[in-house]
Amino acid sequence: MKVYFLLACFLLSGCFSAKTLTPTSTESIALSKIVGVWNGTDARGEKGGLVLNDDGTADLIKEGKSATAEHILGRGTMEYEYDSSTEPDRLDLIVNMDTGTSNRLQGTVEFISDNEIEVVMNGEKVTLQRQSKIELNVIDE
Repeated sequence: MKVYFLLACFLLSGCFSAKTLTPTSTESIALSKIVGVWNGTDARGEKGGLVLNDDGTADLIKEGKSATAEHILGRGTMEYEYDSSTEPDRLDLIVNMDTGTSNRLQGTVEFISDNEIEVVMNGEKVTLQRQSKIELNVIDE
């Protein structure tokens, strides 16, 4: 899923100010559809996924490793914004650094079913399936 490439895009791209949306009740229902653990395999055979939490935080996973833990933890946070009022739905990933800068990667998401989505970010399309949990590789030091 080119998680590291996407992360580099966040960190090296221009800075934007992130706007936090306060969902209405209709938006809350739409938001609950996207919340969860989504895994898949891209065209190159790389396994990865997205974790979209109900508090607006997000994580990118590649081969069982958290991009947030490896590259952002202690220096910032990763969040997402989901907008179901557009066609296709909009899904933006935002890295908010402790320095006050924010980088946004804009994407789209289409629901194939309640448990399968098609995400396009940075021109790359991947189909993800909803999972009940995510397993991360933990490195003992």
